[in-house]
Amino acid sequence: MTGTAKTEETEFVQIYGMPVVIMPTNEPVIREDNPDVVSKTQEAKYRGIVSEILNMYVREQPVLVGTRSVEVSEYLGTRLAPDKLRRHCEVLLCQARLRDDTDLPRDQQNEYTELLRTPLDEIGRHDLALVARNLGIDPDPSADDNAEGLLRLLEIDDKENDDRNGQRHGERLALALTEGVPHNILNAKYHEQEGRIIAEAGRAGQVTIATNMAGRGVDIVLGGKPEARDQDVIPQLYEKVKSVGGLHILGTERHESRRIDNQLRGRSGRQGDPGSSRFYVSLQDELMKLFGPERFGVFLRGWPEEEAIEHKLVSRSLERAQQKVEMRNFQIRKQTLKYDEVMNEQRQRIYGYRRAVLEGENIRGRVLEMIEHTVKRTVEANASPEIHPEDRDMQALYSVLAETVPGIGALVREDEVYESTVEDLTVNLCQAAGDLYEQREALIGPEVMREIERSWLLRIIDNRWMEHLQEMDYRRDSIHLRAHAQRDPLVEYIREADQNFGELEDHIAEDMTKAMLTTEVVAEQRGVQMQDLETGTPMLQPVAAGVSGGVQHGGPETPMTEAAEASLGKATTYVASREPDRNDPCPCGSGKKYKKCCMLKKNDP
Repeated sequence: MTGTAKTEETEFVQIYGMPVVIMPTNEPVIREDNPDVVSKTQEAKYRGIVSEILNMYVREQPVLVGTRSVEVSEYLGTRLAPDKLRRHCEVLLCQARLRDDTDLPRDQQNEYTELLRTPLDEIGRHDLALVARNLGIDPDPSADDNAEGLLRLLEIDDKENDDRNGQRHGERLALALTEGVPHNILNAKYHEQEGRIIAEAGRAGQVTIATNMAGRGVDIVLGGKPEARDQDVIPQLYEKVKSVGGLHILGTERHESRRIDNQLRGRSGRQGDPGSSRFYVSLQDELMKLFGPERFGVFLRGWPEEEAIEHKLVSRSLERAQQKVEMRNFQIRKQTLKYDEVMNEQRQRIYGYRRAVLEGENIRGRVLEMIEHTVKRTVEANASPEIHPEDRDMQALYSVLAETVPGIGALVREDEVYESTVEDLTVNLCQAAGDLYEQREALIGPEVMREIERSWLLRIIDNRWMEHLQEMDYRRDSIHLRAHAQRDPLVEYIREADQNFGELEDHIAEDMTKAMLTTEVVAEQRGVQMQDLETGTPMLQPVAAGVSGGVQHGGPETPMTEAAEASLGKATTYVASREPDRNDPCPCGSGKKYKKCCMLKKNDP
């Protein structure tokens, strides 16, 4: 539901599969969209903009000036001050006289032309006055002799008398040269004033300079927004603004996207109201320098800076330049989406594991699969069938098994590992690991075991997933370098993402295997506590218990389920929820400080 999505229809269809349909307006749009005005330099463009703003102010037609940045909006505001405005008009008069006066020597004419083309901020006041006198012009632009010439240069018909106070256009021009052009700057820096500025933007003679984002989506009412809520317009003021052409939109440059230009134009011509729009562009604008048609370079030769081009052919060329930018940005977003799709598939799988935990599902079967996967992976890494029997390091296999699957050495003798075939060894080891798990479950109790499984799996997944995301971010930042080796970065990223995700699942399975086979619940005087069997240190991850349909991480004294209490007496669950400080009481309940008790066991290699 946006009126500016038509220019992005290709992206909507290709990426989202959504066609774009234009809803007809309630009233016919009668806004007049004028061709763009193209200048050779930015200084010439700003002079044209100031001249058009002055034209609107004198004729009392409201104008909304759209800029791309706060910096430009504030700079235009300074050029509407009395001093800059008088200097601007003086330059206009001198340039006009210089074009008409053909009696000046060529050298002097070139000298004056170069001076008048200098940016307004850099022209010396005395130098400009000297040029004006030499050309027979009164240096004071508000002098009576200059009024008629300025009105003609600003394309204002002085015979019209449509000023609401009965003043003639010449009097309003003199007022502007004396006091400057009053204006409001809407650039999202003054939030408390935005409502008032927008309400006044449609009043006769109002000048509003706005950045792209400021006030977007509001309705500018011709004549000003009435204070009464039951009133749509102020009839007298509405008719006054309507008679001078409605709201005029003045764009200070073309944007990278036609959508933004259309949004700016759409501020005028509401509900069948009259309006107009025009964009000013220079060949020094960023868009023109990077994406402008090459044939525009012809204009750089023999094109007077003070003259502007206004033709539909130029406007169409500018739109084609915008289309190039839009296509480039679309390809960038499309490529980014392809990278995101790779991570999204992995994200869905990981979130599926977490969702199973958080919803309280029975994950016993999944844990057994992880233990079996860890055993098979360990055997394959150290005694793969592809390795010649004489080259297999069975001693290393036994050592790795003892570390990866703690306690398995008590069920599988070392000589059995040496003497068995790889296939039989894998089956025996998987059976032994499963027996260890079932022994632990029988000792602890099924319900407590389920809570321990969910607590550990959630912790392990979160830690490993964060590490995986960091690794993938680093890989994505550098994958584009593969293009130098004539390789497609996206293909390489997909291949390595799959490989890394496989390693992630291997690490989760291995961590889960160690956790489930090295953790037990011990009943003590203060309650029940999870401990690491090898070191005796308390586990720092809280155990969830007594929750139906979900997992709730408890504090130091989270109650257990009734079945768990029955299996361990009437004890309560006590789990350390954080790493104790050195001088805290030890969570094991010994009464000693942590640094003199379990902290020593934890640090003991």
